[in-house]
Amino acid sequence: MDEAGSALYNQIVDQMEQRLPETDFGFENDSFYTTAIPKDIVEIDTVEGEPVKSNAFLGIIGAIIGAALGSIIWIIIGKLGFIAGIAGFAMMLFAIKGYRRLAGSLDKKGQIISLIIAFIMIFIANYAQYVLEICKYYYSSDYSVSTIIKVTKGLPDLLTMGDLWGEFAKDLLVGYALSIWAGFKIIKTTFSSNKQ
Repeated sequence: MDEAGSALYNQIVDQMEQRLPETDFGFENDSFYTTAIPKDIVEIDTVEGEPVKSNAFLGIIGAIIGAALGSIIWIIIGKLGFIAGIAGFAMMLFAIKGYRRLAGSLDKKGQIISLIIAFIMIFIANYAQYVLEICKYYYSSDYSVSTIIKVTKGLPDLLTMGDLWGEFAKDLLVGYALSIWAGFKIIKTTFSSNKQ
């Protein structure tokens, strides 16, 4: 990665550290890791020990918005030339925060919905990354709405013609694996605690 890419990546990590000061972010053996997810972000909201019901419709909208913000990080990091679990982690975290913000509270249903939306958004972000790369290389960096729509609709055929399905699948699998690894504590909290 060049100097500009490295500086941008460090800015992204710095912003996440400012937003989540209780969380440790870093690298070990060239792999991204996180520790100590703040409990108030991922745990179910309760009143007197009873879970608070959320507005699922508004929560879904919030989770989509949050995961979309995380997908922007995914695309930026992808443009720098690599796939990182930090982007998948961000999608999960932002989806949960978005759900809670618009739904008014977070319940078990909200946790699960948020994770499902984040995992769908990982696929969408990977797809969008390929669309942008094709716009860059085959359409001389023409990012007009009409070109993006044309490439988005025709991407499966373009991947077939360019024999790129293997690369697409590999990037997607690596992205999912790194996201699960980086967001393991979020996933574990969702499926192991406060089962309501």
